Amino acid sequence: MHLYSIIFISTLYLFHSIIPLSVTINNLIITLIPFGIVLYNICKRPIMQGYKEILILFITTILTMLVSIYNWGLGGSFGYFSRYIFYIALIFLLLNNKERISEKYILYILLLMVVISGIAGIVTSRYIFLNGYDRALGLTSSPVGLALACTICHLYYIHLKMNSGISDNLFLLILLVTTTYILIETGARQPLAGLLVIYAYFLFKKLKFKSIVLVSSVLLISGAYMFLYYFDEIMTSSRAIYQLSLIITSPETALNDPSSLSRLNYIVSVLKFYETYNYLLPAGFNAFSVIYEEQGYRPNTAFHNDILLPALEYGVVLATVNLIALTSLMVKNKGRVKDVAILGFLVCTSLNNTFYYNLVSVTFIFMLFLRNNDAIYVKQYIKKQK
Repeated sequence: MHLYSIIFISTLYLFHSIIPLSVTINNLIITLIPFGIVLYNICKRPIMQGYKEILILFITTILTMLVSIYNWGLGGSFGYFSRYIFYIALIFLLLNNKERISEKYILYILLLMVVISGIAGIVTSRYIFLNGYDRALGLTSSPVGLALACTICHLYYIHLKMNSGISDNLFLLILLVTTTYILIETGARQPLAGLLVIYAYFLFKKLKFKSIVLVSSVLLISGAYMFLYYFDEIMTSSRAIYQLSLIITSPETALNDPSSLSRLNYIVSVLKFYETYNYLLPAGFNAFSVIYEEQGYRPNTAFHNDILLPALEYGVVLATVNLIALTSLMVKNKGRVKDVAILGFLVCTSLNNTFYYNLVSVTFIFMLFLRNNDAIYVKQYIKKQK
């Protein structure tokens, strides 16, 4: 039952653009079905570590969604919310896996579906031009949604590799490489950078000290050589490196750079919004782009600040509740707190939407790292049934 549910909601999420209905109806479908799955699992009161915390996230997300509908209408609110509710439903299905379906098969299914959706979109030229880049949509309606799916698949693989000892093979390698290619095609550069850092971290964890020194030396030398050899090309093509070089060589120029000024203007825009709105209350999902446009600025602008974004969307009160819930998950993680903290830091401290929709991503990572503890809870469940 759980396997079929995972396949069903993943199909809706990754292939919903081919449904011959309006965008609003599509968003309703891909939102309400996972929502029903979450409600069903809540009614069953699953025995799993982190249940209370994920329930808190679900409730605060529903409250924020209701505010979104009230403030900004159905259209954009449901599209944005669908990405939250899909991963919350997936968390429940993965952690309340009473049939003991092999996680390896679940990983293969998710990877295959992402690859089919992404490649089908690329072959049929389903791209959207955003921020100076043609971004792949796959068979979804958003490059962000596709990028998040690619990222979550990689994180799930890392989790299984570190905790379950999943064996690698050529087919799995092809799926992971193809998923990485799709991620690149979405134009999501920082999620890719974040994944490379995480892979490097776990690789080094498995290596002996001499091997780490050797690999690090090779990477540093080759990286330095490539940087110096392609200096001009890198400086003109990479905004991030260009910004960093400005900060080092000319701080005053960096502060007056249009990109830096835009980010400062985003914060000013939110403060202006709070002149007539209570900052303790949720502003709703996707609130910033609407607020920014209503103030006469460019439409469909991302906030680019994953620290302040949850505080704006959820409101300070609900954002604080979510933070407490996530902290509780970290405390329950015991032996793997250090690893989770590193991943959480990479996810939620970026000023450029590293993993997109950070709260879902962070929670999903935490729950995955709690996953291999649930054998205790499965035994408790069986005992309770007897």
